[in-house]
Amino acid sequence: MDLSHFLAGPFATIILGDLGADVLKIEPPTGDPVRNRPSTAWCRRSAGVMDLTGEAGGPPARVGYQIGHTAGGLWAAIAILAGLQGRNTDGATRHVEISLFDAQLSLLVWQAQDYLSHDVVYERMGTRHATFPPSQAFGCADGRYVYATPSAIPRWWAGYCTALDVSDNPQFAELADRQRTETNSSRS
Repeated sequence: MDLSHFLAGPFATIILGDLGADVLKIEPPTGDPVRNRPSTAWCRRSAGVMDLTGEAGGPPARVGYQIGHTAGGLWAAIAILAGLQGRNTDGATRHVEISLFDAQLSLLVWQAQDYLSHDVVYERMGTRHATFPPSQAFGCADGRYVYATPSAIPRWWAGYCTALDVSDNPQFAELADRQRTETNSSRS
């Protein structure tokens, strides 16, 4: 039974379902919040993870770690465990073959969905998050950075506003309103 929402939990149960598990996804009456997210208006036609990485208007950038290899290793471990479980069940051996490209591509969950469903790909946005603005890295007084994603769930947004001692401006009360503001600021 999957009671999760957004990305980590559903991604895990997709994998379990692909491996043969019977998954029952339980959602609130309004559905998983991701399913109802407004479309991303600042998308453009474009390529993969390097094209998504970097500052807006800048060149593509390499991810700061070996994402293809580590994703490939995770998928290999999952496949090996599934193969061992299968062998314990029916005695047959399995052949495991992993493509680093396919492993990395599998991590482009929302971006791939938007491309396949709407023929668009996200623009480079630096540390900003296209779907849940104002999610991004914020500079702190001590020179360090904190990454905050305050707007995915209404109570998170209200708590974010309270923590920063800023008024919860009705102009930004709904996620779609904050996305419109992000769209307009990214075009300026």
